[in-house]
Amino acid sequence: PRSEGTFELPPLSYTVFDLKEGKYVTLRTEGYKIRVTEGSGTVESTAAPAFMPGEDVKYLGQDIRFIRTDDLNLYEAPGPLVESSSYWLWYLYAFLAAVAVLVLRREHIRRNADLSGVRNRKASKAARKRLSKASAYLSGDKPEMVHEELARALWGYLGDKLSIPLAELTREYCYSELRSKSVDEPVITEIDNILTACEYSRYSPSGESESPAGLFKRTVDLIRKLENLLS
Repeated sequence: PRSEGTFELPPLSYTVFDLKEGKYVTLRTEGYKIRVTEGSGTVESTAAPAFMPGEDVKYLGQDIRFIRTDDLNLYEAPGPLVESSSYWLWYLYAFLAAVAVLVLRREHIRRNADLSGVRNRKASKAARKRLSKASAYLSGDKPEMVHEELARALWGYLGDKLSIPLAELTREYCYSELRSKSVDEPVITEIDNILTACEYSRYSPSGESESPAGLFKRTVDLIRKLENLLS
């Protein structure tokens, strides 16, 4: 025992519903007095009262703690994660992202399956690469290569833009396709003049009548004009 002495246990009452009688009844106990003798542990000098105020409660171990009387910061415990709206929103976002990727992938496959369409879309990009190479020759030590690259740029652009196979790529065929797309005759004439000038300068460089820089500018302007007409 923690303390010795005489202690009184007051009467207790408890109200329950009696099923047999069909009504509430109150059960009562009698009060008791008990005599506690000295124990084998620490001896208290005086007997402790039956009821001990909070300030007299002593902490003896880890099993029972005194009721906290200070202010408590209580908060509602979060529910299960599956009950939150954000949990299901992540699933929705993932589903929409998967659908978007699937749609874009199918569109990419469809567009690449159309080889003529792919060539048409890449015509301008391929022409710019060849023109860039011609510009490098123009500013370098190989001006004689400018005409060759200009011819490749123009032929490649016409073949890609008009979806004409390389084996069928002739002037007559290109001009016929351009007329079917309502391209003006002055533009077709300019194409023919540039191709003729490139071929002439390649085979007869000593008799060329136009500088590589001038022919380069005409080719750039022509491809830019064709891009606006054939887009």
